[in-house]
Amino acid sequence: MEDKVQPEYKATQVVEVGSTEERVRALREAYLNGTLAVDSAKLAQKMLSFERELDRQYHNDSK
Repeated sequence: MEDKVQPEYKATQVVEVGSTEERVRALREAYLNGTLAVDSAKLAQKMLSFERELDRQYHNDSK
């Protein structure tokens, strides 16, 4: 049976924001006050997805 990986952080605060400016402001505030938590597994998955999309676009454009 596969072990489920537990997040390496505890969510301390969830901020609902609308615009990009609000998101950046909320992230900056959380970083400066020490409450910013990063889910490294989720971040890694998003980075891989982004790289795959770039590869896909590059290969489609080069045809």
